[in-house]
Amino acid sequence: DLGTAGVAVSVAIATGGGTLTGTTTRTTDASGRAEFTDLAINGDPGARTLVFSASGYGTVTSSSIDVQAAPAPPPTLGLSIVQQPGPGTLGTPLTPAPAVELLSDGEPAAGIVVTATLASGGGTLDGTTTATTGADGRAVFPNLVVNGDPGARTLRLAAGDFGSVESGAFDMQSPAPGT
Repeated sequence: DLGTAGVAVSVAIATGGGTLTGTTTRTTDASGRAEFTDLAINGDPGARTLVFSASGYGTVTSSSIDVQAAPAPPPTLGLSIVQQPGPGTLGTPLTPAPAVELLSDGEPAAGIVVTATLASGGGTLDGTTTATTGADGRAVFPNLVVNGDPGARTLRLAAGDFGSVESGAFDMQSPAPGT
């Protein structure tokens, strides 16, 4: 607080090293205060002090500031279909069997439960509707069975924090007579 408006005040790192980013020079307002609202210190964690200076007014050094490491960003999660279900016959397992791949920061995510549901087309989805990803990050649904009326369907495959993905449309036909 310099008590005078219009004075340019600068700030820099006095001790501890690193780089100070943001607006490092501000002008005092009508009450003689200069506020530095967008400063960031980049560098290793540890103690720092800042020095504030204004021509004709000298300098003042802040008390110690403890700079912490930034938290690690959350992992990037990916869920994709690696095998789309093909057209099939009502009441029989889908062939090819739908399969998904889950990645966390580009690496396979093992041990994640994936759930399959019908997203469109009606009817019921029977068989084993959950699968767990293996070491390769993939989950396969080898015995999903669609029952109901003939027509187009889509599947929704969901895995908690990984979100969900919808398959392409696939056509379901009635079984041949006598089967």
